[in-house]
Order: sequence, then structure tokens, then C-alpha cells
Amino acid sequence: MKFLFFSSAVWDYYQRLTPLCAELARLGHTVVFVEPIRYTGALPAHLDPSRSTPVPPGVQVVRRQSALRRGVSLALLQNMRNLHALRQHKPDVAVLSDVAFGLAPALYLRFSRTKAVLDYIDDWPEWSRVSWERWTLRHILVPTVARLADVCTVTAERLGDDLRRHARRVAYVPNGTAEPPPPLDENAFHGGSGVLYVGGLTDRIDVALLVELARQMPNVPVTALGDGPQRGCLRETTRCVPNLHAPGPVSHEEAMQAIRTAAVCLVPYVPSRLTDRCFPIKLAEYWACGKAVVASDTHEVRRVGEGRLRIYQNASEAVAAVQSLLNNPQERATLGKAGYEAVRDCYNYRTLALRFLSAACDDDTVQETMTS
Repeated sequence: MKFLFFSSAVWDYYQRLTPLCAELARLGHTVVFVEPIRYTGALPAHLDPSRSTPVPPGVQVVRRQSALRRGVSLALLQNMRNLHALRQHKPDVAVLSDVAFGLAPALYLRFSRTKAVLDYIDDWPEWSRVSWERWTLRHILVPTVARLADVCTVTAERLGDDLRRHARRVAYVPNGTAEPPPPLDENAFHGGSGVLYVGGLTDRIDVALLVELARQMPNVPVTALGDGPQRGCLRETTRCVPNLHAPGPVSHEEAMQAIRTAAVCLVPYVPSRLTDRCFPIKLAEYWACGKAVVASDTHEVRRVGEGRLRIYQNASEAVAAVQSLLNNPQERATLGKAGYEAVRDCYNYRTLALRFLSAACDDDTVQETMTS
């Protein structure tokens, strides 16, 4: 099978499609990863990351750039270039990851033999700060592309609920780690030091909680690895909170190494409609390293994490949960083992790639893949 992915992020920005494409290629499928256009004045990390990510064998990355700035002209150009990519590569399956740039391809695919998959991984309208753009996404673009697609894959339960009245078919394919985790010794579950958050420092992250944790536990290192609009504010705070560290973005492997050496890991979402629909990749990666996790109370994290992590409702509960876990290695190990087993059995792309194939392709294709 030949897969053409229209990504919403460039290859070097490690995200869901990075391990999925790598695993599909490992299984013998042809994978073409088409980056979004890097436009003039682009600031977001997903278009201009500071670190590079290796391209595995079997994956072709198509990089694109334009002198245009963000706006309607750029959207039209990207739709047209995406149509050209479809005609050039002639895939068996095309995966759309951005409805604003996927409308023309979705219309084209409706009248072709290529299967169309809408990979809906976030409540995209909520990211927009422009009211008309948010309304257009929620009421026109998302429903239209969902109706045109053969199947919509979603990473969270409520994303599926949002699409179900529009889509022909909805399949749940959550996020996960790149591979099943290796066997871990007891020290991986009991050991480690300090508190760690890994991920983007966007508006959905409760940076104030990270600061409060550091202030309430002055002898415990609290580290945030990542970049985003809130990083500057966090770095300013580190000047007066010496146990708080915000060194910025690191490579994926450096992030994984930091997780392995931490004692407790955080998912500090600000509860909202957006975060209720988020399954953070880092949650699965924390679990893959056998780490105890403390998370804010959002719908999807609570649903997949029941019995595998500690949930907090406010800063006081978060501090108490972290302090309790730091003082009790056995409790850390119990949670870490529960999360580890979930990743080993479900939340890894050796398993999730087959689930994706099952959603996107016919049963014979999946059976041939499993046999090979």
C-alpha cells in the first residue's frame, strides 16, 4: 500500500505522524510525508522547530516553502499544491491532517479510487484566536471534510463524539510511543529524582502550577522541557525560583532520557473544551519509562488513566499528590507499572499502526501486513 500523509507539522517537529509513518514503512508500506508549506514569517514551532528528527528508511519527506504570509492566499496555494501531490504520487490512501488545507483534496478524493482518511487529533477550531476563522472551522470546514472522508480517525473519545454526526465512519486510534517499551528493572519504577514536564509550553499548559510546585517544594527540582509562547514567562520566573528549570526544547531522545531519570512526571493541562479532547503523546512516553504521573482532571486523560495516574483538581491537590509520590517509592512503582502495561499492550505504534491500517484499509491488507 502507498500512503500519502498531508501533515499539519513539518517532519522535524516530533508528533503523532512521526512514529506512525516510521512503523508503516517498517511494515513494508510506501510512505510519503508531505510537509505543510513553511510560509514567510512563520513562528510556530510546528513549522520551524529548533531540532531535527531523523527520517527512517522507507519514508519520503516532501518539504515545501513559500514567500506568501499566512492568510487566504496561502490556504488556496496549499490546497492546490496538495492536489498536485495527489496526482503526482497516486497513493492508495491519503491522510488529511488539516481541514483548511484539505478541502480541495477531500473533494478530489471523493471522486477517485484513493481512500481518504481525516486524522482528527485535536479540537482545531479552539486553537484559533480569530472568531470568524473559528466559526468557519467548526461549522463548515471540519464537518465538510469529515463527510467527504471515507473514515475519520480520532485520538480522543470526545473528538469522536464531535465528528460522529458528520462522518461516514469514526475509528479510535489514540496516540502512543514509537515502539513497545523494553523490559524495565525495578529501579526504573522506584527510582529517579525530581519532577518533570515535557511538551509544548502553549496556552493549554498550566505554567502557574509548575511555578507553584517549585515554590512549595524548594528542595525538589522541577523541570519543564519544551518551547512555546509561555516559555519566556517561565524562564523569567526561574530567576527567583532556583529549583525551577526551563532550558527550552530538546531532541526527542534527550526528552526520553530526561523522563527515564525523573521520579514524577506531569500532565499540567488547563481544563477546557480543548484539553478534554487531548491524549498527550507524552503521557504514553512517561508510562513507557515506568513513571508515576500526576495530571489535571481532563476528560480524556482521566478516561485512559483511571487507576494508572493521580488526578488533581487544584494546585493544593497537585502539590500533595507529587509530594506523596516522591515520599513513597512503592506507590510510584505501582502507578508506573500500571501505565507501563497499558503502553506495552495498547499505546505503542507497533499496535496502533495495525489499528490505523484496519481503519484505513480493507481486512485483507491488514492480514497481509500482519503475516509479513
